[in-house]
Amino acid sequence: MKPRECEHELEVFDAVSTGRWPARVDADLRRHVATCAICTDVLTVAAAFEAEPPALPADHHLPESGVIWWKAQLRAREDARRAAGRPITVAQAVAFASCLGVAGALFGATSAWFQAWIVKLKMFLATISLPSLPSISLPASLVTTLAEHAALVAMVAAFLLLAPVTIFWVTRERP
Repeated sequence: MKPRECEHELEVFDAVSTGRWPARVDADLRRHVATCAICTDVLTVAAAFEAEPPALPADHHLPESGVIWWKAQLRAREDARRAAGRPITVAQAVAFASCLGVAGALFGATSAWFQAWIVKLKMFLATISLPSLPSISLPASLVTTLAEHAALVAMVAAFLLLAPVTIFWVTRERP
């Protein structure tokens, strides 16, 4: 089993990082590195890091602390404005969806051509027989009410299905 550490690792690393390797180190350390696999690896890795140019340019500087503080304050205000606006956006989305539902119900109740289209659709659906579907027994008064107010029922159903989707799209976070 190979040893994992050598007592001369730190000396080899210091010699490479201070620019003393190989000319300005004693001969005993050079002989040891020639025979020790661990120190040879340390030498190879340290030399590669020393040969690598620095990642940042030498003249890189940070902005002044006042500028950093000012930008942080602007970001905090913007975040607070977004957080305060979310409930208002939700209320506006609910109000808009409610207005659309009421307008659709009024349109369906007052538009003659729309009501005629609903009657034609009801007659068409009555001609289609669907034997594979189980029959549902509903009270006659409910069936009559639904048939008379089919447009209103369709609008309410559309509102109940589309309102959550609309609220989601209006209130979602934008990048």
